[in-house]
Amino acid sequence: MEKVSVSKALETTSGTQKYQFSILIISILSSFACSITIFSLPFMFSSIHGDPNATTSFEIIDDKDHTRFLLINQFYIGILLSIIPSSLFLDKFGRAAILKFIIPYFIALSLISSLALTYRILFFTLLLLGFVFYTLMISSLILLSESIPYKSIPMFLLLISLSYVLGQLYTSLMYICKINWRITLGSSGLIGFLTNYYAQKILESPEWVYLKNHIPEAEKIFMAISAVNNVGVFKHRLIEKNNITSFANYWRMNKRLIILSCILWINAIMGYMIVCLYPIGLNDDIYINALFYFLAHVVAIGIILILSFIRNRIFVLIPFIVLSRIGILLLGLCDESETEFWKIGFLIVVVRVCLDIEIYYIGKIILEEFCVEIRSFGLGLCLAFGVVGGFFVLEYPLYSSYIGILGFSSILAWVFTASIRKSKENEEKIENLLFEIESM
Repeated sequence: MEKVSVSKALETTSGTQKYQFSILIISILSSFACSITIFSLPFMFSSIHGDPNATTSFEIIDDKDHTRFLLINQFYIGILLSIIPSSLFLDKFGRAAILKFIIPYFIALSLISSLALTYRILFFTLLLLGFVFYTLMISSLILLSESIPYKSIPMFLLLISLSYVLGQLYTSLMYICKINWRITLGSSGLIGFLTNYYAQKILESPEWVYLKNHIPEAEKIFMAISAVNNVGVFKHRLIEKNNITSFANYWRMNKRLIILSCILWINAIMGYMIVCLYPIGLNDDIYINALFYFLAHVVAIGIILILSFIRNRIFVLIPFIVLSRIGILLLGLCDESETEFWKIGFLIVVVRVCLDIEIYYIGKIILEEFCVEIRSFGLGLCLAFGVVGGFFVLEYPLYSSYIGILGFSSILAWVFTASIRKSKENEEKIENLLFEIESM
């Protein structure tokens, strides 16, 4: 009986990819629900008193501005607190197991938050919601990346990105139509019910099971996937895995990749937070202004789709990185007066398009380059640095225009990452060759 690697097994069992599409649906629904949650916050706690938002419901008026910002920060603090623990849990207990465990909590916290009678209740529920928000997003994403053939990852990631953008559009339209904030926020929990329905039908990540040396169980998973995808019986055996890569070993071998990934994330997240400090004032309605962000995301997805056909994507991306950093510096030089609104709005849209492209490829590189054993923790580590950088920008907004200078260091990081990717590809070719020799 022929022995194959896990990546080869994923290809041979893909067939119609019916099973993979079921996981994609979960990721899309999770992304859409999480998008509603995170984009609801600025609308919920906007400074406009009289709209159907939380500011009006809880009478958080001018003398309580600090309360509004504190409530929003609670959500992001929850994300920061969850990054490392959630990443460790995913690597220890499995992707599907954590996903199935966390969805009911996301549903409950979304609904409880939407029904909160006081902002003090929201203070605690948003903290917990931020915690489960990250876990839901990352578990569904990693499970998808480890359950589909390598060649399908770019397109699937694009579809997930599109669902996230559509969640922003949905949220903006709900507030433009003056729909109460409780309905908008609660709808993310309702979508969670549908996500939970599909999640009960999925299996554990075959790559994660394999790395735990549960080879017979991994083979059973591939048999089940083969049946769903109509490719017949899975008759292969998986090559035995003799070594498990710990984070300490991976750090010794790939410390440059980890450090550079952290640099990329902290630059990108800081850039995003800097842009958030400059509101678009192209329209008197803040909810309509938010649609410009949606258009920026759509443009970014279109550019990513075009770039996906270019082989050397890393060096193609450098102009976008340079453009975003220049845009951030120019934003710092703009005067926030009515005469500068169009200039500020244009710069914000350009910078957000470039940052969207950058973040997409950072995430893609980490999913591809970090080995399965530490993929979740590695991604969590990078995100932790990014979120800390984001909080730094929020705490010291006066220096935000100068922080853009640090972003130029990420250009060099991209170049080094490109060389790392090339060496990793060569390693994979050698590994596949060894697999073929061993299976003969």
